[in-house]
Amino acid sequence: MTDLIRQADEAAQRANEAESTAVRLAQQAKDEADEAARVAREADDAVRQARDDATGQVSARVAQVEQETAAEVAEVVREQQERVRKARETANHRVDSVRGSEEESARKAVQKVESEAASRTKEAEDRAEQAQARAAEAIEEANAALARAQELANRAAIVAQEEAEQAIREAERLAGHARQTATAARRHARAADQAKDRADRAAAEIQDMSEPATSSNGRRSPARANGVTRNGGSDRAQVRSAGRKVLSALPKQDLIELARTVEVDAGTNLTKPVLVQRLGAKGVPLEAMTKRTLLTAGEHLGLEVRQAMTKQELVEMLQSPRSR
Repeated sequence: MTDLIRQADEAAQRANEAESTAVRLAQQAKDEADEAARVAREADDAVRQARDDATGQVSARVAQVEQETAAEVAEVVREQQERVRKARETANHRVDSVRGSEEESARKAVQKVESEAASRTKEAEDRAEQAQARAAEAIEEANAALARAQELANRAAIVAQEEAEQAIREAERLAGHARQTATAARRHARAADQAKDRADRAAAEIQDMSEPATSSNGRRSPARANGVTRNGGSDRAQVRSAGRKVLSALPKQDLIELARTVEVDAGTNLTKPVLVQRLGAKGVPLEAMTKRTLLTAGEHLGLEVRQAMTKQELVEMLQSPRSR
């Protein structure tokens, strides 16, 4: 029976270790899920920052090109206008001084300058249009890059979410399995404790039955001294019997602590039946026990005790006929 108890304790310890491992794995899965969510958020922030940077860069580049081309066009226009003005002044001077034969040549010179100015203006406008076209292509490429980045970020977020959900489900499954294993181990350990308690009670009853009913000098047996007959007993005997049943349901360590509380000699070398016998003879009231001890006794006796119950409710339940 000691081997069974030891095996039950080892099984309970392994179950606790499995439960701790499951809780640790669940916490690790949760941390990984949180890390995946954080990476997804950072990816969204990076995409948003890249979109803002690209938009600002494109806008700045377009504005710069527009300013440069506008400046070039204005410079060319100013230069040509200056040339036209000078040519016109020269032509007017020539016309005024030589209004005869020089008028035709002056007009041709003016026309030539105007033609050159128009040609240069047209070239400047063409360069401006080409720059605008290049800027539009750059904007389109930037939008395409942003779209690809957004798509990759969305895929990464979806994959991270799926992996996180799968990890959480696996952790919950492992935790549930660990809880079931721990529950089964505790149930087996409790059954082993109850079996040991039954064996201890049987040994105590055998020891009580082996005592002589009367001594040779005519003194009454302990049972008769307490007012108990072989076929029946008084109310005091019933209360003591119920008390022993409650005491027998407690672990040995709880019995030792209870004996110290009520000032009963309880050495560590005493067996549990002896402790039960001494405490029963002392008549330990249920009110002297702690709430934890009362809960333990009620659980071992198969009573429907709850953690939320008060100490007085536990005492009344243990005093009920069902617990006797």
